[in-house]
Amino acid sequence: LPVGCTSMTFPLHLYITFVVWFCAYGYRDAEILGTVSPPFVEVALQAFDHPEISQLLRDPQNYNPNWGKRGIALSVIYYVRNARMAVQHITDRGAVSINGDGHQRLWSKIFKWEMDIFSSFIQWHDNQRDASTWTQFAHTVHRVLDGRLRPILYALQASNFNVDMAVWADYALGPKWLSVDDAHKNSPPSDREFDPQLPFIPTLPNGFPLIGFGSWPMTGAQCKDAVAKALQSGYRLIDSSENYNNEEVIGEAIRESGIDRDQILIASKLSHDRNYGDGVTTEAFHATLQRLGVDSIDVYMLHGAIGDKQRLRAAWQQLEVLYEAGKIKYLGVSNFAPNDMEQLLSYATVKPMFVQNKYDPFTQGQQAPWTASIDEWAYRYNEQQQNADDKILVQGYSILNAWPNQIHAVQDKHAQWIASKYEVSTAQLLIRWAIQHPMVGILTRSTDERRQVNNLDVFSFAISDIDMQLLNGLITLFSPFDVQWMHDVYGQVGNRPPIDPHQEL
Repeated sequence: LPVGCTSMTFPLHLYITFVVWFCAYGYRDAEILGTVSPPFVEVALQAFDHPEISQLLRDPQNYNPNWGKRGIALSVIYYVRNARMAVQHITDRGAVSINGDGHQRLWSKIFKWEMDIFSSFIQWHDNQRDASTWTQFAHTVHRVLDGRLRPILYALQASNFNVDMAVWADYALGPKWLSVDDAHKNSPPSDREFDPQLPFIPTLPNGFPLIGFGSWPMTGAQCKDAVAKALQSGYRLIDSSENYNNEEVIGEAIRESGIDRDQILIASKLSHDRNYGDGVTTEAFHATLQRLGVDSIDVYMLHGAIGDKQRLRAAWQQLEVLYEAGKIKYLGVSNFAPNDMEQLLSYATVKPMFVQNKYDPFTQGQQAPWTASIDEWAYRYNEQQQNADDKILVQGYSILNAWPNQIHAVQDKHAQWIASKYEVSTAQLLIRWAIQHPMVGILTRSTDERRQVNNLDVFSFAISDIDMQLLNGLITLFSPFDVQWMHDVYGQVGNRPPIDPHQEL
């Protein structure tokens, strides 16, 4: 959306008019860090392997998942944008001829189809109670991906056109608010030899580890076994919640580990809406202590900013009482956007130590594609704090999985391509990418002990400025709207082809 326009109901015809006007921007005259050849075609072809999109393409009329529709829709946009990038960055444009279309017409076609999908997405999002709008979206996706784009992608793959994309020095690491100098301050070590018997995990000045172990959605014996392995692998922060139904087995795994309790940080959350408010919050907290088998807890969070702000405030104030009583060491929140944080801080006498949000290259902590950056909010907030203990950590979860029905970052060809440069796994690259941002920590999860250990082996390399920019820029391909706080790393905005929205392509 144009600067200052944040409403989901921004009229589509005005958006397209803005897009056509914005396409007048040409290539930039600035210092180039280097040129790269991202695997745009290979990424776009991943649309046909995406489990939910595959189901949609098989039966668009009846495909109607119960949840995760927004993640599916944004994934579709991401794959179509990669197709546009594949054409946009072809070096020898004069050599392009696919089904009689030269470069300019092919480029414009794909962008027009992208706008068709965007229009259909907005119609569904603004009218979700009307089931027909989702069916219309599914048919639009089927028409574009299966009927039009698939043969073009195969032709591009077979033609093997040379792709060359500039990476600009003044774009730094991608986020507009983060300079290269600032990004390199307090960066985690990159020269440590990995010791699998005693893995290194950096901590904040207060001892809080930057890498922890997440337990959702594991339960029962599987969860207990995974936590036991994680503790033996070196993890010292174990994350849970009252609605994960695994607090009891986590408590058992910790007690049976043989590791001193004071060396382990246990985190849990107030999750059920009914437990927000005077009295009930304290009761729910003590129920968590009982299930874990502990007298106090290291980290306790509100699991979301519920709509009833009066009960939300009452719940936080109950946690402050428990904090002052020594029952909670650190307070935090989860799934909070910047405006939620501002509202909480307006009345909190005990400030949260961190905010825990979904975090991967496609979301980067955003609660929704049109919200502000939680990274930027935390960065600005932390700049104002004189005491290191008053700073807020952004802790990411689900970095290595596709929840909620969106792109699986570990399987994304962009991430795999960059990981291959460092001869590390894609999971290791993504974990390193996250913690290489200022004051960002991460939760990982695996039931496999080998992977648990490998996920801690991320301090023997550093991701270059170019590759950080490329990874950070992926959000500009995923978000349906122009990301105001991220530089236009891939030229997705500034180099759009001019189109007539009324022309049939």
